[in-house]
Amino acid sequence: MKSYSTILLLVLGAVFVHEASAVPQREGVDCTDKEDGVYGWGCWSYTLCTAGEGEFIECEDEYVFDEELGRCEYYLFVGPPCGLYRDCTGMEDGNYADYYVNCTAFYTCNGGVFFGHIPCNPGLVFNEDMGICDYPDHVAPPCGTMIVTTISTPPASTTTAAETTTTAAETTTTAAETTTTAAETTTTAAETTTTAAETTTAAELTTNAESTRSTETIATEGETSTLLYYTGYTDYSDYTDSNLDIND
Repeated sequence: MKSYSTILLLVLGAVFVHEASAVPQREGVDCTDKEDGVYGWGCWSYTLCTAGEGEFIECEDEYVFDEELGRCEYYLFVGPPCGLYRDCTGMEDGNYADYYVNCTAFYTCNGGVFFGHIPCNPGLVFNEDMGICDYPDHVAPPCGTMIVTTISTPPASTTTAAETTTTAAETTTTAAETTTTAAETTTTAAETTTTAAETTTAAELTTNAESTRSTETIATEGETSTLLYYTGYTDYSDYTDSNLDIND
């Protein structure tokens, strides 16, 4: 009986020693070369240095170290990274993903005032587009892993090509108009040539007529004589019989 009790005590003692050694030793800031003041040690403790001596202080439950105040405060009144208070100054009313906790929670702003911090269920992240906690593969980065594909660029390129084709068609029309103008110019030249030809023909007819009129045949009493006129005279009355030698 005594041997059994002794064995039980030895086992319990071994367990106690193991648990005590597993508990981390309290550590803090070495105050030897530190000025008097408060120095944070993580989010749940700090060291108070006085005359080179340090006092390690732990925060109570739901309290974290506030670096601005130098003491432990309620976690909803302390900003990141230790607390859950978020600055809503200048922000619109609504719910916002908390990037300090990898979007596993969200906070509410109303009238520029912080109205609380709400965690999502395990395995979910906050979807700002939907305003709910959602599965990561349904949420776009940086909160989720959903792949977003954008295909708006190709239609814009197609529209530009169509406009370029229209410009080419207008250029072709201009070339056709230019060709028509050239044709009209050619026709005008042809008409000018025809007019010149007609003028030349008229001149030739006039010359032939004058040449014909320069020589006439006169028949007198059965004898045929030739009467020559000088083209320089236009009034035949200047000539008399004395001027003409019919026998010649």
